[in-house]
Amino acid sequence: MATHRAHQSKEKEAKPAKMEAEDWEELQLKAAGTIRLCLPDQIIYHVMDENSPKKIWEKLESQFMSKTATTKPAVALVLPQGGGGTELHPGASWSLDTPVIGSQYIWGRTGCSFDRAGKGRCQTGDCGGSSLTCGGNPAVPVTMAEVSVLQGNYTYGVTSTLKGFNLPMDLKCSSGDALPCRKAGCDVVQPYAKSCSAAGSRLQIVFCP
Repeated sequence: MATHRAHQSKEKEAKPAKMEAEDWEELQLKAAGTIRLCLPDQIIYHVMDENSPKKIWEKLESQFMSKTATTKPAVALVLPQGGGGTELHPGASWSLDTPVIGSQYIWGRTGCSFDRAGKGRCQTGDCGGSSLTCGGNPAVPVTMAEVSVLQGNYTYGVTSTLKGFNLPMDLKCSSGDALPCRKAGCDVVQPYAKSCSAAGSRLQIVFCP
């Protein structure tokens, strides 16, 4: 009996108290859908659906965007001259090249139903109605993230109070501060703008954290 208890004690001691931050980040990246906006200095921007039990439909609206490179279906992308999009599934990704100067707005759409032609609607965050590829503003309430890019640096924030709230999200910079938005009014509690400026850093947006 004493030997058995000693063996159990050693097993408990062998277990780590908590997962290391690097391991947790790697696990998140493997399990989640992402968007990556790649700047010339290799800063990477992610949008992720981490734990949502429902499908998340992303919308990324950009004032300035040069070209796109799709690796796996992930999100809705809207440009001034047109748009495009699909469902965001955990594990999927969409890689984009972005210019040095620009602004992007990202929000999640839920309760969506589209046919094969891309016609349909979303219960929350619907943008323009009747189409997966849309160029309009989102229907409120919607939790919206705003990211501005200037000379390789990101400034990011959440405009929850202005647009309402439909999904929790976290904005995280690997070389800077995290900006959680878990409930309505989060942008009042947290400073609106934070920066992600170190070369090689990543700005990550996680839906349903």
